[in-house]
Amino acid sequence: LHVAPRTLAIPEGDVGCLSVGNAGGGTLPAPTFDAPPGVRVVDVTPSGATGRAYAVLRLDGTPATEATLTVAAGAAGDASVTLTPP
Repeated sequence: LHVAPRTLAIPEGDVGCLSVGNAGGGTLPAPTFDAPPGVRVVDVTPSGATGRAYAVLRLDGTPATEATLTVAAGAAGDASVTLTPP
């Protein structure tokens, strides 16, 4: 599993972008996300794209503290992204 970037600095009420692909070059199983409280992940992949693109939102009222977002994609593997304050 390939995830980039591995660190996202997102202030409260803002959004970051995450790319997810299969490092093995095969079909990417549908990723699932284990997001910390106050963080939402939304699929924003354009039609016809090879990999996937996700908006990572830190909701208003959620302090921008360091946290971990875990991405799992079946046989493609798992990866972690560190969410940091700006």
